[in-house]
Amino acid sequence: MRDVAGTHELRAWAAKWLGDREVPEEFLQLAAIQDARLSGGPGRAALEAARPAKAETEDAEVLEDMQDSSDPLDYLGIEILGPRSAQGDGLARHVLDEQANATVPHLATILGHFLPAAEIVDYGIVYGYWLYPGEVWPPPVVCVDDEATFSTARGRTLTEALLAHNAEDDSEVALLGQWFTDLGVPVGVRTDAEIPDSPVRMDPQVLDREL
Repeated sequence: MRDVAGTHELRAWAAKWLGDREVPEEFLQLAAIQDARLSGGPGRAALEAARPAKAETEDAEVLEDMQDSSDPLDYLGIEILGPRSAQGDGLARHVLDEQANATVPHLATILGHFLPAAEIVDYGIVYGYWLYPGEVWPPPVVCVDDEATFSTARGRTLTEALLAHNAEDDSEVALLGQWFTDLGVPVGVRTDAEIPDSPVRMDPQVLDREL
């Protein structure tokens, strides 16, 4: 699923952190899922058609909750961030507020390595790609809470990290992993135990202490 119109805008916004490096394809695809839901039309219909079917799980309660949502991001209460995310009163606005962050020099330095990508609204946590020099590529994922405390996140990808934080059991991991995959965001894990540890080399908490 691709949103050609929104991709250019998102690429331009992310270039502040990425420079000449490519935007992770996963990020573009997750943004396209959200845009399809918000814009409606054929894209919204395609999302709803991809919802898990009754034959895919024995957990009827989980399945029923998912069928009430148009896509896995909606189900998990996740907002994919982008050019308009500095508006409003959410945590993402403060993460992106350069004027406010400039008053805490070391925080501004850490945020310079952090491309904010997704906010779990009910928990006050922003997940993003960690761009510290020497990290693996595609970039690993870290998160920051509403007290400006950074931490690493389980998972090799943003989607895996979001599942590790949100999915309550293996039934949800399996259904959500397949749902994301069907929408063009490949997820290889189907149980919580399969979600790997973070590949981060420079832990942002260590960097915070060093600064």
